[in-house]
Amino acid sequence: MAGKPLVWVGRTLECLRGLPASARRDVGHQLHLVQLGVEPSNWKPMSSVGPALIEIRVHAVLRRQRGR
Repeated sequence: MAGKPLVWVGRTLECLRGLPASARRDVGHQLHLVQLGVEPSNWKPMSSVGPALIEIRVHAVLRRQRGR
């Protein structure tokens, strides 16, 4: 594997799996960029958690199922 390894914390991987396929692809691409040392396209610092942590932001359209 090229680049840095990913570490999934808490329910992050489970939450990711619940997103639409297009959002999962976008998240995967952004995470791959970070693994290679490249800045993701949409992010913000999370200095309250740690100095080197960032939040990768991906926008997705979520549709509610009828009856919910």
